[in-house]
Amino acid sequence: MYKVVRELRLEGSYYLHKTPLPELDYSINPYFGCEFGCRYCYSMRYFKLRGIKHKWGEYVEAKVYLPRVLTKVLNRFEEGSVIGIGTYSDPYMPWEAKLRLTRRILEILSRRRDLRVSIQTKSPLVLRDLDLLVNMNADVGFSISSLDPRYISYFEPYAPRPKSRFKALEKLSKSLETWVFIAPIMPYINDDESELDEILKYSVKSHVDYVYSDVIRFRLGVRESIINVLKEYNPSLINYYRHLERPEIFKRYRLTVDYLRKRSKEYGLKYIDAAKMMWDYIK
Repeated sequence: MYKVVRELRLEGSYYLHKTPLPELDYSINPYFGCEFGCRYCYSMRYFKLRGIKHKWGEYVEAKVYLPRVLTKVLNRFEEGSVIGIGTYSDPYMPWEAKLRLTRRILEILSRRRDLRVSIQTKSPLVLRDLDLLVNMNADVGFSISSLDPRYISYFEPYAPRPKSRFKALEKLSKSLETWVFIAPIMPYINDDESELDEILKYSVKSHVDYVYSDVIRFRLGVRESIINVLKEYNPSLINYYRHLERPEIFKRYRLTVDYLRKRSKEYGLKYIDAAKMMWDYIK
């Protein structure tokens, strides 16, 4: 289901959020909800909090008032601010091809040459806006948690295939700073070293500048969602995930960090463990 949100509501910075996310000052999310419907996404908690009855991935609101608000408050951003686009909803989901809402936001932000824009997506549609991005202070990152087709079919059922994301990254890397976000790392699901190594190899081929990783966080609705997937994907892990808590998550994750740090160095990639930066924000 799709809904256009037309009302302006409150003007000003109410919809231009100051964010505690590391390396960002503000976040802008042109959409509420996400068509990709990834089964581990912590943003599904906002559906629960708002009492939305639709399943995660089946309901989207387009914030069509944002360009008008952004135009009015553009000069309020502190000089040199870093603005994250797509911090809890993909800015290039399929509806963007028609609505061009993210593109309109980029056009407005491009008027401030001192601002930096950091985009996170799973969609090659971002290539459409390369003409704008090359003239901005911008970077683009793709979330890629696995290359395994079976994993993708269960955990990222409606997202673009990972290899198409890498092809987009290869094109973007010719003009922009790019990165890969390997997240969430889920114990015994996508933390196999051979799978991680495959992502690193594709990252090298795509000439990305950075590789990040982060842990799974069981925010409202996430644990239940993963367990529902495991009923078909791997029933033997259901009990483990029912009782999985932070100490065990980090015990496994530290092994992943050690491996990624070592292999990234061998491949000439810069690796950053995002879990330390992110945990206080997304518990």
